[in-house]
Amino acid sequence: MYRYHEEALEVMIEVQKEFPYITLPPSFRAIGRAVSLLEGIALSTDAEFSIVEAMFPMAVERLLTDDSPQMEAVLEYLIYGGAVQVEST
Repeated sequence: MYRYHEEALEVMIEVQKEFPYITLPPSFRAIGRAVSLLEGIALSTDAEFSIVEAMFPMAVERLLTDDSPQMEAVLEYLIYGGAVQVEST
């Protein structure tokens, strides 16, 4: 059984490396554990459940509606790839 949140976490770690000025809240680890637990419960009742598919609409909405320079840089990075230059605030 593949755990989709692990792939999402790897992507977030890569984005964090590319954009070190974007900081994660201290509760991020607790939220990650909660998501992992919820995914495990969902997978135990539905083997086809995908946490990434469930969270994708919320992530896209955030990327498209947050007009901060940091989020715009992340969106540009995800669309075009490679290094993006953005000033930290």
